Amino acid sequence: MGIGDTLFICPGTVAAYYETLGGDVYYHGKPHQDVYTHMHQLLGKPDPRRILAIGDALETDILGGNRFGCDTLMLTAGIHTTEINPDNALADVARLSGQFDAHPTYIMDQIRW
Repeated sequence: MGIGDTLFICPGTVAAYYETLGGDVYYHGKPHQDVYTHMHQLLGKPDPRRILAIGDALETDILGGNRFGCDTLMLTAGIHTTEINPDNALADVARLSGQFDAHPTYIMDQIRW
């Protein structure tokens, strides 16, 4: 995973490498459905159309929400901030969405309160 020019090794990266070595790996985080199923159960199993998944990463947050069947809100001032020009956000998000096959229902730069 990278943020700007800085790369970080995440648990998924280590798991994928271990898998290439022949190890057994069980994924539970985003975008894998186990985490969404678990959270859905904790919420009392509401209609997925009443759930909004919020995140800044197309490859995990938005893709996972898409796969689960709920609406998604992508925050553009996050992991993809260097790839999205605020003056051209819709077009930039559309381009990136195609790369990850992850399509947010809504976008905004950040949540403020």
